[in-house]
Amino acid sequence: MTGQPLSYAQEELWVGHHLSTRPDAHDLPITVRLHGRLDERRLADALTALAVRHPVLRTRVILTPAGPRQSTVPAAAVALAPDRTGEPLDLAAGDVLRARLRRVGADEHVLSISTHRVCLDEDSVPGLLAELFAAYRGEPVTGPPFRFADYAAEERRSRCGPALEPHLAYWAGLLDGASPLALAACRQRPRRPAGRAGRATLRIAAHIEEVRAAALAVLGAYCGQQDIVVGTSRSLRRGPGSPGWLGPFTEPVPVRIDLSGDPAFGTAVRRCAEAFDAADRHGEAPLGAVRRHLGGHVPPMAVTIGIGGPAPVLPQMPGLAIEPADPAPYIGTADLALVVTESADGVQLRADYNEELFDRSRIERLLRHVEVFAGAGVADPGRPLSRLPLLTGAERAEVLAGWQGPVVPYPREPVHRQVSAHARRDPGAVALRHQGAEMSYGELDRRARMLARRLRAEGVGRDDIVAVCLDRGFEVVVAMLGILQAGGAFAILDPAHPPQRSAFLLADTATRVVITSSDLRDRLPATADATVIRLDADWPAIERQPDSELLAEVADEHSLAYVLYTSGSTGRPKGALIEHGSLSNFVLWPRWLFGLGPHDRMVQHMALVFDFAEGEIFTALTCGAALVLLPDRVRTSPEALGRLIAEERITCVFGPPAVLNNVELQPCPDLRYVVVGGDVCTGDLVTRWNTPGRRFVNGYGPTEATVGCTAYECEHRRWQSPPPIGRAMPNRLTYILDAAMRPCPVGVVGELYIGGAGLARGYLNRPDLTRERFLADPFRPGHRIYRTGDLCMWSEDGQILFLGRADTQVKVNGLRVELEEIEAALTAQPGVHRAAVLAYRDGAGPTRLIAHVVTATGTVDGEALRGRLAETLPANLVPGQYLSLERLPLTNVGKVDRAALAALHHRDDPAAGRFQPPRTPAEQQVATLVGNILGSGANAVGVHESLLEASADPLLDLIRVTAAVNEAFGLTLTAPDVSEEPTVAGIARLVERVHGEAEAAAQDLLDEVERMSGEEVSRLTAGPGPA
Repeated sequence: MTGQPLSYAQEELWVGHHLSTRPDAHDLPITVRLHGRLDERRLADALTALAVRHPVLRTRVILTPAGPRQSTVPAAAVALAPDRTGEPLDLAAGDVLRARLRRVGADEHVLSISTHRVCLDEDSVPGLLAELFAAYRGEPVTGPPFRFADYAAEERRSRCGPALEPHLAYWAGLLDGASPLALAACRQRPRRPAGRAGRATLRIAAHIEEVRAAALAVLGAYCGQQDIVVGTSRSLRRGPGSPGWLGPFTEPVPVRIDLSGDPAFGTAVRRCAEAFDAADRHGEAPLGAVRRHLGGHVPPMAVTIGIGGPAPVLPQMPGLAIEPADPAPYIGTADLALVVTESADGVQLRADYNEELFDRSRIERLLRHVEVFAGAGVADPGRPLSRLPLLTGAERAEVLAGWQGPVVPYPREPVHRQVSAHARRDPGAVALRHQGAEMSYGELDRRARMLARRLRAEGVGRDDIVAVCLDRGFEVVVAMLGILQAGGAFAILDPAHPPQRSAFLLADTATRVVITSSDLRDRLPATADATVIRLDADWPAIERQPDSELLAEVADEHSLAYVLYTSGSTGRPKGALIEHGSLSNFVLWPRWLFGLGPHDRMVQHMALVFDFAEGEIFTALTCGAALVLLPDRVRTSPEALGRLIAEERITCVFGPPAVLNNVELQPCPDLRYVVVGGDVCTGDLVTRWNTPGRRFVNGYGPTEATVGCTAYECEHRRWQSPPPIGRAMPNRLTYILDAAMRPCPVGVVGELYIGGAGLARGYLNRPDLTRERFLADPFRPGHRIYRTGDLCMWSEDGQILFLGRADTQVKVNGLRVELEEIEAALTAQPGVHRAAVLAYRDGAGPTRLIAHVVTATGTVDGEALRGRLAETLPANLVPGQYLSLERLPLTNVGKVDRAALAALHHRDDPAAGRFQPPRTPAEQQVATLVGNILGSGANAVGVHESLLEASADPLLDLIRVTAAVNEAFGLTLTAPDVSEEPTVAGIARLVERVHGEAEAAAQDLLDEVERMSGEEVSRLTAGPGPA
C-alpha cells in the first residue's frame, strides 16, 4: 500500500477539492504586510527551513485502490517566485507550498504564501508565521516537529469500531428527516461553478452566542424553517501543546437546531448553545463515517456558522513590523459561511458567500437583519422569536407602503349600472357577437331589465342568489345582467357538470330561481326545489310585462354580485362571495392601464365557472367594447380561438397560459393587449405573444380577490424564465409574510396575502373557512387580508415573483422540492412549450420526479433533456422520467389537470429510472467499472440509476469512478464532469462524446496537413532550427 491514510478532516477536504470546478477553491492564502528593511534571502531560507521541519507542507495525496493516501515529497528550496503564483497547487505531486514577495514601497513588502487546506487550516496560520519569523531572526525552534501523517494514522486506529456506535446512533436519530436550509438565491446555480467567494461584515452590539442564535433564527425566518440544519467546524486541537500544531485540525459537523414552539430569544440562545455542544461531543464520529452509516443521506451543509478565534498576535522585530491581512473569503462546499468573532471593539459577523448565487446587497441585507433581530432580542430576551423584527424601518415602509398599488378613484356603482349608462349613450353600439349574430347595448339592457322585472316578481332582491344553467350565448349575458339589475347575485351551473355537483350548488346557495333553457331543463337535478325560468320558452311572457316604470335600485357596492365555486381541500366545493364594489374595482384596471373603450373588441372564451370569464364579460361591457362569444362547441379548440381572434379583429384577450400556449398565432394586427393569469406564465409564451406594438401583461389573482390583483407588463425581449407577477393593481395591497406574519425582506420566500379593495366577502355557509383564510390586516386595523397559500418573493426592484403553492412542495429523498421551479427550467429548454412535473412514489420505493412535456416535434429525448437540466438544476431536482404529450390535460377552468397526469405514471419509459441493463459496449464497460467500485457487480446497477443514490459513500465513489473511467478510456475527466449525469448511460455518452470530439479534432488536423504544400509540411515536422 502506498503512503498513509488521510485524516478524516483531510479526506473531507480532498473530496471537496476533487468535486470543485476551480483548482484553487480549497487553497489557503496567507498574506502579511512587512514594514521596514527586509532581507529577502533570509526570508526565502526561513521558508525553506519551515518546509523542511514540517512534512505536512510537502504533502502528496494520490488515489489508490484502498482510497486516498498521503506521503511526503523531498524537501526543496522555497523560492519567492512571482512567476508561479498563477499556477494551481498540485496536490497529487506534493507541490503545495508557494510564496511570493512584492515590493509596494521603499521599505514596504507584501508576502503571499499559498498552501492547501489539506495541509493546514486557518488556526495553523499564527503558529506558521511565528516559526517563519523565528527562523528569519535565526532563533532556534525547540521541540520535535509535529508529524501530521502519524497523527492521521493514529486517528484512523482510534476513531473507529464500537466506540463510535453511540455517536453514530446519535447522528442517525438527529438527522432522520432533516432538510438543509433552503436559502433562496439571486440566480440559478451555474452548470460549472467558478467557486468565487465574496465577503461582507458587520459589527453587532451583542455577545457571540447571542449573535450566533440571532443569525440562525434569521436564517430560519428567511427559509421558513424552524428545524434548522447547518454545518460548523469542530476543532481537534485538544491535547497539551495542540494550539501550536500545524495541520488540518478542523473538520465539519452538522448541527440541527430546533426553534419550534416560538421560544423566547433567551431560550433560543440556550438551545443553539446546547445543539452546538452536542455536535462537538458526538463529532467524535467523523462525517465520512456518519455518511456511510446513513447510506450517503446526510443533508448538504449549504450554510455553515462558526465562532472565530482571536486575531493572531505576531512577533515584532526591531526594524521590521509584521501586519497580518484578513483571511481571504472561503466557503468550502457551502454557499454561505458565517463566522462570529469577538474582538476588543465588539462582535463581528463575517459572511463569506458564493458570488455566483448571491449579490453582495443581499448578504449585506441579511447581516443588517441579524443586527436588528439581535438588538431587539438582547433588549428583551423574554420576547418570542416571532415578535422580534427583521426589517429596518426604511425596508418596512418600502414593502408595506412604497410597493403597493396606486390609489385610483373608481366608480363604486354596480357594474350593471355602468352597462346601462353605455346603453343610454349609444344604444345602437354592438355589445355582443356570437356566431355571426349581434346584439346592441340598447337591446341587451332592455332584455336584462325585462328579466329583472320577472325576477323581482319571483321575490328576488338584494343578495338573493339565482342559479344560471345556460350554454354560451347572448342569453347567458342577459341572465347575468338581469339578475344584477334585480338586486340579486348569480351562481353559474356548468351544464357539463355531473348532477350531484349541481345539486350541491343549488342546495348550498338555497336558490329559489334557476334560469336555464328548454334543452337544458333536464340537466337540472330532480331534487331542485326552485322556480325554473326557461329563457327561450318563457321569453314571450317575460316580454309582455309592462316596462314603463323604472326598477328601484336595491344593490350597492356592498351587495353580492356573484358566487363562484372553487375546489375545496376536503372535496367539498367552496363558494366565494364577490361583491359589486370588488368587481367594479377590478374592471377599472384594464381601462386605467390600456384605456379600453368602445373602439375595442374582446373575446369571451373561458368557462363561465372560471372568474376569468366574469373578467372578460364585465371588462368589455363596462367600457362599451364589443364582446365576441366563442361558441361552446369549439371553446376548447385552440385553432378556433386563433381564427376568431384574427377574423373578429380582437383587440384584447384575457386567458390562462395553458390555453394561449396551444394557440397557433395568426397575423393579428388588431390585437394590442394580452392579459394572462390563473397559472404560471412561461417565458416562451411571453416571447411568442409579446410582439412589437402589443402589450403583454402577466396577471395574478385568486377567485377570492376578484379575478386579478397583481400585474406585470412584460418588456419586449426574449424571455427565458417566467416573468414576475408584478405589483398590486390599483387600490389593492399585497403583503409577503413569514409564518410569524412579519413582512419578508427582498429575496426571502413568504406567503402572499392580499388586501385592499377587491376581496371576497368570504365563503358561503363556511364561517370556519372564512375565518381561516380571511384575516385581520395586522398593519391596518379594521381591514382584512386574504391568505392565498402561494409562495412569493420580492425582487430587488419591488416586483413579486411567484414561486408556487405552499402545498405543492414535495420531498424527494429527504430534500424539499418545488415542482414549479423544475417546470420553469423545463420550459426554458429549446423546443419545450409546456411542462408539468409530478412527484410519484411506487409503493415503498423512492419518490421519483416525472416530467410531462409538450414539444415542438411531439417527441421527447428524455436522456438529452435530463442532461440539459443537469446543467442548471441540482441533481435532486432533475426528473428521472419524461413523457411526451400532445397537450397537457386541462381542467374546465384552463389549469393543468394534475390528477389526469397522475394516471399516466404507469407508462414505461427507458429513462424512467427502472432497472435496465447495459445496451452498448461503452455502457457495458462503464457498468463493470461502476460495479467493481460499488462492490455490486456489473449488472447490479441499471444504466439510468444515479450513482449518488446507489452508493453508501457517494462523493468518494464518484471520484473513484472518475479515476477508473479516465484510466480505462485514456481520458482526463473531472468528478464535476461525471457528476453532471452520474449514471452508467450518462457516463458512457460523455466518454463517447469526448472521444468523438478528439477524433474530429485529429481529423481536422489531418485535413489541414493534407492541404499544406510539401515545404510547409517539412517546416512543420522539422522542429525549431539551431539558435
